[in-house]
Amino acid sequence: MCKEEEPLALCDLGLFSSQVALAPGLSLKSHQEFVLEATTFYWLGLIHLHYRANFDAYRRLQRDVANGTLVSGDSFYIRVNLKISGQSDNCSLSVRCDEVVHVLDTRYQGRCEWLCSRVDPYTGSDQTERGTLPSNSRAQQLLLVKIQKLVYRGGKEENEIHRNSRSNLQTEEVNATPDPKASPRLSRASIFLTQILQFVSRVDIKYKRMNSNERVRLINSGSASLPRHGLETLRPEDAADPDSELSRSLNLIPYSPVTPQRTQRRRPVIFTPTALAKTIIQKILNMGEAMDFDICKPDTLSKEEFHLKQNVEPFIHYKEKHATFECITRENIEAVAAKGKHCLLEAELSCVKDLLRREIYPIIIHVKICERNVKKLRKVSPRVDSEEEFVRSCRAKDKELETIPCLYASLEPEAWTGVDDLIRVVKDRILDEQKRTVWVEQDLL
Repeated sequence: MCKEEEPLALCDLGLFSSQVALAPGLSLKSHQEFVLEATTFYWLGLIHLHYRANFDAYRRLQRDVANGTLVSGDSFYIRVNLKISGQSDNCSLSVRCDEVVHVLDTRYQGRCEWLCSRVDPYTGSDQTERGTLPSNSRAQQLLLVKIQKLVYRGGKEENEIHRNSRSNLQTEEVNATPDPKASPRLSRASIFLTQILQFVSRVDIKYKRMNSNERVRLINSGSASLPRHGLETLRPEDAADPDSELSRSLNLIPYSPVTPQRTQRRRPVIFTPTALAKTIIQKILNMGEAMDFDICKPDTLSKEEFHLKQNVEPFIHYKEKHATFECITRENIEAVAAKGKHCLLEAELSCVKDLLRREIYPIIIHVKICERNVKKLRKVSPRVDSEEEFVRSCRAKDKELETIPCLYASLEPEAWTGVDDLIRVVKDRILDEQKRTVWVEQDLL
């Protein structure tokens, strides 16, 4: 056992990774525990970390730092959940939302900055460009500021929408900002939290306000999805209680820990919005040069067979058809991969976590839908009540994309001009994504 005054080389439980060096100045307590104050990451209360001394690793760490091989004991990868713009955000590295970087030092030059390296999207190795990003606590403040700008953004077009829409954010904001002096329990923070929760719940307004350059990724840390009516009728008094379910439902996470995964087999493909999947799959298979793709043939089971097998091992995806069930299993997907082909799935995003848990890493193709390109999809999209309704339903899927624990490929509206062009772009993107490193958020599995 390591005594209290012995140096701690590497912790078994790291901040983001399994091996993180103990920062100078932390005191070791008795009973083989030490107490770490939550100064770098957002935690509630004190965190007790059990440690185990590893002198060989500690000496290697000291040697590598002295030789310049390492700059610190930190080494982990993060997915950035907001756009950070270099010097305007008081750092030297500019990154976009969903970019993955390698963190090399969380106390670079003794400041609240992280030294990071860009990561090659194909090999997963560090690139030559390095720079600093704000620490986790500072990045969380930046995320709050960016959300606040989105919440309060004005403009003639939006004001017109607010006046003509029954469900408008402007009314909510007025109703949600009473005088804090009228209730001693309220604070500006609780009122702002109320506005954020309402902003997140209104997907049709939220994604209309964001473009690709300013997108932020908001992750629910509490329940997977809170009732929409609960958020729309939320009062500042509800958010004032830090122990309430609503207060804990939104944890603003600027950086998400990710781990690299690599596979040589052809990865299955999921399309979103799901309403476009069937037509896209058919057109890919009917066009030339479709040798790299195939559909996943489901198993057809009776109701009794379905419930029996579902209890043994849940299906990745299924749908009820008349008196039977069409089910997709791991074996169905692997059978297509064994042929050296991509398995094209007509499945919901909800199956992504099940695939990742089984070490199947899907390619997710997101066709971004907006008012500018929805008319070009008349031959692809199913009949809907209105184009406006179809765009709104697609934006709801955009929100679901934020919760999946891996990256996805997004096709911007200007990337294609028509249906045939869209299919060509989709095929090229699938082949490109196959070459890339897969990054998985284990915390969301």
